[in-house]
Amino acid sequence: MPIIEVNLGDLERLTGMTLTVDKLQEIIFSTKCEIDSVSEDTIFIEVSADRPDLFSAEGIARLIRTLHLGKSSTYKIRDGEVTLTVDSSVKDARPFIACAIVRDLSLDEESVKQIMQLQEKLHITYCRNRSKASIGVYDLDTLTPPFKYVALPPDQINFKPLGYSIEMTATEILQATEKGMEYAHLLEGKPKYPLLLDSKDTVLSMPPIINSEDTKVTVDTTNVFIDVTGMHWKTVNKMLSIMAVNISERGRGEIERVKIILPENKSIYTPVTDEKAFKVDISYIRKMLGVNVDKKFIEDKLRAHGFTVESISENKLSITPPFYRVDFLHPIDIVEEVAIIYGYNNLSPEPPKVFTFGSLTDETVLSRKVKDIMIGLGFQEICSFTFTNRDILFKKTLRSEQDVVEVEKPISLEYTVLRDRLFPILLDFVSKNAHAELPQKIFEVGDVVKVDLKHETKAKNFRHVCAMITDDTLSFEAIQAPLFALMKTLNLKVSLKPLTKPYFIEGRAAEVLVDGESIGEIGEVNPEVLLNFGIRTPVAFFEVNLTAILPKVKKKFPYIFYGR
Repeated sequence: MPIIEVNLGDLERLTGMTLTVDKLQEIIFSTKCEIDSVSEDTIFIEVSADRPDLFSAEGIARLIRTLHLGKSSTYKIRDGEVTLTVDSSVKDARPFIACAIVRDLSLDEESVKQIMQLQEKLHITYCRNRSKASIGVYDLDTLTPPFKYVALPPDQINFKPLGYSIEMTATEILQATEKGMEYAHLLEGKPKYPLLLDSKDTVLSMPPIINSEDTKVTVDTTNVFIDVTGMHWKTVNKMLSIMAVNISERGRGEIERVKIILPENKSIYTPVTDEKAFKVDISYIRKMLGVNVDKKFIEDKLRAHGFTVESISENKLSITPPFYRVDFLHPIDIVEEVAIIYGYNNLSPEPPKVFTFGSLTDETVLSRKVKDIMIGLGFQEICSFTFTNRDILFKKTLRSEQDVVEVEKPISLEYTVLRDRLFPILLDFVSKNAHAELPQKIFEVGDVVKVDLKHETKAKNFRHVCAMITDDTLSFEAIQAPLFALMKTLNLKVSLKPLTKPYFIEGRAAEVLVDGESIGEIGEVNPEVLLNFGIRTPVAFFEVNLTAILPKVKKKFPYIFYGR
């Protein structure tokens, strides 16, 4: 979780109250934040990753005022006259942009430091190291609106990057500056680079790489212009909202929307502050908390925390979170907020009404049995991530593309989907262990996830076992023997049916059947697949669906489930 630095004296100025380290810890602990360490007046706070609005002293101060002092945080937001025109050239470079202005600020060295910290912490976390979004903050008084957002060839870009005293071309910035070298990959292969300019063609920044030195924020800055560009509109808008409200804490709290003129002759004022309203039953909140909390208490306290609350009926409320919060996805998140306000220490613990003993599931018992058998057959167990990517699952294995469960906000390009088969993962493992002594005999018992739109969660988990052998010389029989030994030990009669799949050698693969039902595959891997993975020795594997054979094993081999 992110760790931020705040100054105790700065927090006291922002909150208007005297604070001690112990008092601060007591207040923030209920929101899943914790003091990591203290060095003189500097406090290092570990902040919950789902609360990016707390990534600076301004957010922590707002939290203290609402939780401890009961003071609501409201922000004046109005549509301004400043415009930014988006050129169609940015569509293939970095299509989304949102902007805002905050005026009449009173900054010092600590507040400038906090602005920069908030910007960088957001970059590292929600912006996925600037790949999804990147943030720029500028001294508005050094600029001349209106603004424009364009994409230009690298040889047409020339400005003084932040922290440097000489002008550089875009290519020089990517090759010679620290930020340029760190984030150059985000513009790799793009014929044009995004650029933010004012009406006099003064460069504000080259997103997502670096800002201009001439527009940087200092202690003398009184009005700031904020932009967020990126590949994901929701992230862009949310990051702008957080930056705007936190910076506004250093002034009168007024935020000015910027009119974004889009290529399609459409326009939008940003930040967009419309939020989804949750319809929540009071009885649901009481049931989840186990406390007969008063309806008026919920209404008043949530309003004090910046929520919009409307009474629908005697037992139901319409609750809209503050526009700068990102941690509300379900009504249970509203319940959590009420619990924080009510105080976890005020909740009385209750013993469970039913006393139960835990036990292993049938699937776990079978999995353990299969692992013991495979180890006895001379195979070494591996454990891999359920997360992978389409390149490994489909492209390298020559499998046709299929629907799989995708991660909405992947942390990296390596982990973007959930696996629907085990054998591609084992092939990837073999490719990364080519130096190991041959033969290699590995197996994994693990879950795969398959899309099922009829299921409640639109996906279902299945437990599979996959065993793989690689050696200088290899035959179909080498992998068939352990499969038959596994099935015989489980008291199941197995048969094979010829199978044609692109990832197998033609004529050297089969469908695995038990009682006439298909439960897996076995075969020698196509050399083209091995070449895709960089594997130089023959490979054979079998993969069996343990979830499918579980009822059969229970029926024919019941005593392995006794005494668990």
